[in-house]
Amino acid sequence: MNALRYRVQLIFSALPVALILITGCGTSTTTSSAPKSLSSISITPANPSIAVNATEQFTATGNYSDGSTANLSSSANWASTKQSIATVSEAGLGTGVAAGNTSITASMSGVTGATTLTVTAAAVTVTSIAVTPATASITTGATQQFTATATYSDGTTGNVTASATWASSNTTAATVNTAGLATGSSVGSSTISATLSGTSGSATLTVVAPMLTSITVSPSDPSFLNGATEQFTATANYSNNTTSNVTSSATWSSSNTAIATISSAGLATGQGGGTTTISAALSGITGGATASVTLSGTTSITTWHVDTNRSGLNSQEAILTPANVNASNFGKLFSCPVDGYVYGAPLILSHQSVNGALHNVLYVATENDSVYAYDADTCGGGTPLWKVSLLQSGETPLADEAILPHAGVTSTPVLSFVAANIFFTYSLIIGFASDHLTSGFAASCATAEATSASGRTEPNRTKYRRLILAIRIAPKSWRQPQVPARGTWSPPCCKLVRI
Repeated sequence: MNALRYRVQLIFSALPVALILITGCGTSTTTSSAPKSLSSISITPANPSIAVNATEQFTATGNYSDGSTANLSSSANWASTKQSIATVSEAGLGTGVAAGNTSITASMSGVTGATTLTVTAAAVTVTSIAVTPATASITTGATQQFTATATYSDGTTGNVTASATWASSNTTAATVNTAGLATGSSVGSSTISATLSGTSGSATLTVVAPMLTSITVSPSDPSFLNGATEQFTATANYSNNTTSNVTSSATWSSSNTAIATISSAGLATGQGGGTTTISAALSGITGGATASVTLSGTTSITTWHVDTNRSGLNSQEAILTPANVNASNFGKLFSCPVDGYVYGAPLILSHQSVNGALHNVLYVATENDSVYAYDADTCGGGTPLWKVSLLQSGETPLADEAILPHAGVTSTPVLSFVAANIFFTYSLIIGFASDHLTSGFAASCATAEATSASGRTEPNRTKYRRLILAIRIAPKSWRQPQVPARGTWSPPCCKLVRI
């Protein structure tokens, strides 16, 4: 056992000598070297810059003592010195967290490599645009302000009304300016859009006709003469604060056509003294104005030749003067139709209430035994205020006297202020006696009316009778004078008389 141990020792003891001998003698080609070691680590890219939320892939390269290199990205230990700025994964993927700088390191076998990573603020982009109000309705001519709000990639929002590009899909219905103010042009609808950085948002705008809220009639309180005209104007007021002239399209009316009538174009004509409401209606809305119609300063002429003295002088005349009675501005005003010749002078009574209006009344009696009352200022367009016949059933005017074709009321009537009566002498066939009465006699009856009854009898003739008759004119409770039946009625002062 000891011999064996000795032999082994000899072998191992002799080994260094043999090795030395071999090396020294140069009789062998085998060499030996020391193991390589990691001398440094390089990280690429060097000193990069990324935005917040962006990433960067790093690579770790090991540099060895023998001059060789190796990719250590998957085996190195990665770290970020400021994880609040950026993080790095086990595979070397860096991610920006917030703006700033941090060192990214890779370590292995006690060797560390590093680089600086700069993180910048994220590039914010527009992700969407909201246009408000989303739907809107306006009337033509009205405006609507739209607002554009952008939402960004970082979750923030901002008003971009002034910087967005605005457009209307239907400029016939509505337009929009650079500030997002839309204007209704005509009835219809349009899409209003706002665009910024290639991103758009839109809203719907509907344009409707404006609502009529009221009608103004002007002039508001005019006054004009009977027979004169007054032009009224109707102005429509709309819900969008606009107005328009609707004179030609409105429906016109007068509350009292006996005072004033009005045409479809809003032209009023005085028909009698008083007040009336002139109205204009459109689409269920009505506006009105009060019109006052005044009478001319006509003087009453109640008997032949103006007065009982037969002077023929109208000392109260206030309209006709030497200055205006000339060929250029004086002449025929109108014609009033009657049913027979007029021999008696027409008479005038001013400011009489007839059919709900004041009139200067012109009284005319004809040879056909008819009595007319016309408006003295206008003739009523040929329509009398009233007309009565003095003839009753079975009676006819005289047909065989000097006046042809008929003889009826020949003398001028007499108007009485006392009881609002008008007195006539007239002829009619009744089959026996004939009475002749003059205008002077009628006047005397009217004069005597206030004191006592009177009469006059003249010699008898044959065949015919003339009557003097009083009929009541313009009492407030009557619309038309009434002729009483003979035999049941006596005039207040003048009786049937025989010549």
